[in-house]
Amino acid sequence: VRVRTDMQKLRVLLFEPSDLRELAPILERRALALLTVGGKTLVEYWLETLKDLGVEEVNLAIRRRPHEVRDFVGCGERWGIAASIASVTDERTDTALRDELADASDWMAISLASLPMPGFRGWIQQPSHSRASACEHAAVSMFTNGEHFAPNSSVAMALDSVTSYWEMNMLALDDGLDDKNPPGFAIAQGQRFGMAVRVHRSAHLIKPCRIGDQTHVAEKVDVGPRVSVGARCIIETASRLRDCVVCDDTYVGSHSEIQNAVVDGRMIFHVDLNTATWVDDPLILGDRASPSTGGLIRQFAALSILLILLPVALIASLRGWLRKSAFWERESVAVPVGRSFDGSFRYREIDVISLPTQNPIRRKIPWLWQAAKGAVALVGVQARESDQAMPDWLDELDGKTPGVVSLADIHVARDIDSSREQLLIADTFYLATRSRWADLALIFRWCGAALLPSKRGRKLE
Repeated sequence: VRVRTDMQKLRVLLFEPSDLRELAPILERRALALLTVGGKTLVEYWLETLKDLGVEEVNLAIRRRPHEVRDFVGCGERWGIAASIASVTDERTDTALRDELADASDWMAISLASLPMPGFRGWIQQPSHSRASACEHAAVSMFTNGEHFAPNSSVAMALDSVTSYWEMNMLALDDGLDDKNPPGFAIAQGQRFGMAVRVHRSAHLIKPCRIGDQTHVAEKVDVGPRVSVGARCIIETASRLRDCVVCDDTYVGSHSEIQNAVVDGRMIFHVDLNTATWVDDPLILGDRASPSTGGLIRQFAALSILLILLPVALIASLRGWLRKSAFWERESVAVPVGRSFDGSFRYREIDVISLPTQNPIRRKIPWLWQAAKGAVALVGVQARESDQAMPDWLDELDGKTPGVVSLADIHVARDIDSSREQLLIADTFYLATRSRWADLALIFRWCGAALLPSKRGRKLE
């Protein structure tokens, strides 16, 4: 039976699945929707496909890094489609998101962990009937004319592991995807370059291969066959890349040999072994993020604040001596220094000097010297010990550099709920909402509490 659907009236939801544990190695630095396949993001593939089918409005439900997706997609004007983005929590399951579409007579739910295949457009014109229970676990499901429909793998390819991500990119290099507008420029048959690509004349490119925007390929480098290099990458001298994917902002050191792998910053995923390894040597693999002077500015700001608060520190130290304690106290702070081969974070202990007071803000004034040297952050999460156990629901705090100024310290100084759980929640709230202006506001509040402590702060003295 041929099913005809009015695509203009079809309510479409692009949602991020709740369970992405198998994709964690390549989602550490980016949102799922912004994961690139063949130089184009997953959300671009779906928006272009839906626009060609006549869809006029799309809703996106994003769980992680929604602000990045919102900055990239905007309102959908780039694709001529109305797009609205909502941030959803992990408590709302995939089934619950689909259930919210039940009030519409015609709807389609699409997982962003999937990619449209060449048969998708034909399936839309004549979909095959499926049970409602089968649609709950499908990457794409549609309800129209009172019936449920779900395609097979030849219509939508599921992205359920790093290996499947590698397979998608290999398929894109072999022109196996339904992409009418491939990114970049065709330099030769089977070779595509992005904008501002620099390739040394002695480099050897073997088709099919693709090199992203602003990427530099040094001398005597072999690229290909079947290699996809992302944007803003550096491939150093005499490296050899075969059957691999190099993600955006990655540095590959000289004389490196990479084959059947996905490389993302310091992480390399071996497809044959189905294992991810983190290389903690920036001369071999590294994260080539955009350079910034923010670090130097924050170090200078830490030194300036230390000079301003030096009289306060001297008075607090003298008060501690008069109370027959000490001028200062020594503490150890755990600072992340990279990852081990299995991906777990490694820490080292640094010694800091603290003032002999229970006021958490004044106690940490001498820490500003460590921030001025770059050992700790000026603004960040509260310090922890290297062997301190963290709840499973706070794994995003792992690997974060402790800061002198923290939202948790302000909670304690102002007599807000200062239980350990609430202070950890304050750290996660800071990570979710941090920005340059938020950091500046925290610094002013912290300095104000150090100069003029509240009643609670004076009691802690």
